[in-house]
Amino acid sequence: TLNLIYAFGSILLLIGMGHMEMVIQERDRARWSEESIRRKWQTQFHEETTHLVKANEELQQEIARREETGRALEASEAAYRYLFSENPQPMWILDLRTCRFLAVNNSAIRLYGFAFEEFMELTGRDLLLPSSVAEFLQDVSKPCPEVETRGVWKHCKKDGTLLAVEVTSVDMKYAGLSARLIVANDITLRR
Repeated sequence: TLNLIYAFGSILLLIGMGHMEMVIQERDRARWSEESIRRKWQTQFHEETTHLVKANEELQQEIARREETGRALEASEAAYRYLFSENPQPMWILDLRTCRFLAVNNSAIRLYGFAFEEFMELTGRDLLLPSSVAEFLQDVSKPCPEVETRGVWKHCKKDGTLLAVEVTSVDMKYAGLSARLIVANDITLRR
């Protein structure tokens, strides 16, 4: 009986050891598979991280370029604003729909005698003699896509003095509105 128990125990031990070996092999295969997947994910993570770092650097460079462009545009706008406001020729920008002034330079303010706020409350009609308003409205309705002389007009200063001005105009967009830049050359003394 004892031999039988030893034999049966040995068989069970062999079977158990075989199963144990299979479990160990399966565990090793799982570890190898896990390690392989981990390496694959690390490689993919590294590639994605490298791609994101490169994309981030490119975005930073683009942001720097845009900031530089923005500063250049601001400087250019300031220079053109200065050229407009300090130009020795009287100039203004007129809204073609309402004939209201959208901008006026210092030379026009000095020539016509109005304060800036007063000038900005006027319309183009307010500078004219009443007999010229219809002709002015007709002129405003005609397109002026290129710089051109639009004739000699009689304008009234704030104190009522009449000026003879030669008007040069060009249509443009200003603050999203259809507008016209007007340069008024005072030729009163020449006349």
